[in-house]
Amino acid sequence: MYGGAAVKTEPGYVRIKVQMEYQRDHYFTIRKDEAIQTALVRYCKLEELDFSTIRFFVDGKRVQAGNTPEGLEMEDEDTIDAFLHMVGGSASQISYLSLPHCIVYHYH
Repeated sequence: MYGGAAVKTEPGYVRIKVQMEYQRDHYFTIRKDEAIQTALVRYCKLEELDFSTIRFFVDGKRVQAGNTPEGLEMEDEDTIDAFLHMVGGSASQISYLSLPHCIVYHYH
């Protein structure tokens, strides 16, 4: 929904929303067989974010560079969540990704 009314997309295209806490939501219309990374890079440019520091998720699954909306089974108005990838810790070099209501730890 956008402005209270559904926006129709052309066949073969999907309209997706990218959102991040404390940032504006942005909508992108891309081909279903197009690498989703193009929309994610545009999102980062619009929000003046470093693409390499942001992680994207659809339904809790990490979005990879070559994923397409079709491959992720996305439909119109589906949402991609963006999170800042943070590295911290001491000798163990723990990196973590803050998700709503949980923290996922990756040990290096």
